[in-house]
Amino acid sequence: MNPFVSRITHNQTWILPVSALSLVLGFMIVIVSRGTQSRFQMLDPEQQRRMAVLQPGSDAQQQQQISQKAAEVNNLRGQVTKLQNALAQEKSNATKVLNDSLQDVKFFAGLTAVEGPGVLVTLSDGYSADDTNKPPAANSGDAGNNPLTTEDIIHDQDILRVVNELYAAGAEAVSINNLRMVSTSSVRCVGNTVLIDGTRIASPIKIRALGDSDTLLGALRMPGGIVDELRSVNPKMITLEPVKNMTLPAYSGSTSRRYAKVTTSAP
Repeated sequence: MNPFVSRITHNQTWILPVSALSLVLGFMIVIVSRGTQSRFQMLDPEQQRRMAVLQPGSDAQQQQQISQKAAEVNNLRGQVTKLQNALAQEKSNATKVLNDSLQDVKFFAGLTAVEGPGVLVTLSDGYSADDTNKPPAANSGDAGNNPLTTEDIIHDQDILRVVNELYAAGAEAVSINNLRMVSTSSVRCVGNTVLIDGTRIASPIKIRALGDSDTLLGALRMPGGIVDELRSVNPKMITLEPVKNMTLPAYSGSTSRRYAKVTTSAP
């Protein structure tokens, strides 16, 4: 009697577990092969539209549309201010006082262009376009192992630390790459780009602040502060410059509120 025939005929317990593992492996291969395109297709239409806006190649067109809309908003708000001032001149002193108060509130809210002395802070990535030490692209396989991807690149927290230090030192108005900062402004990183109120900006990042130049510069140069930290990585990453007079644009974003309402009861 042949022993090999007996084993092949009766010892078949391996078939079921191997078949199950093959099915699981095939399922996993299908899931991985679908990649990010499948995840994109599973999003709802609104999310797909927002993701498509962030695709490479649409930057120039998007930035042009944003600039045009911002110019329209500022132009319309300027016309409203002119009408308010004209109305105040034709009415009583009480109306003029109310209009003056309204213009002060608009100034405080960042809805009017302002000018005055201050400082210009320029934040730049710590490498030039032709630098051989330039970090790899965000989708490069070596990006996670290269310290330049975190140390030599300006991040949202760097911008926020500069802006917070300026406000703490008495800055009366701040703009980032000609985008006016207001109470609802946001600064955050998305991939390898920085968004200011949803608008993409890139290095160099120019932060302008109105106030006493000496006080603002002294606050930024505080030992152990953001300036010392960035210069310890690369002196080219931050530069400070006092400015005798400069103009900051008005905030051009939405001012509508969906949830917050003015309370009518006493605090």
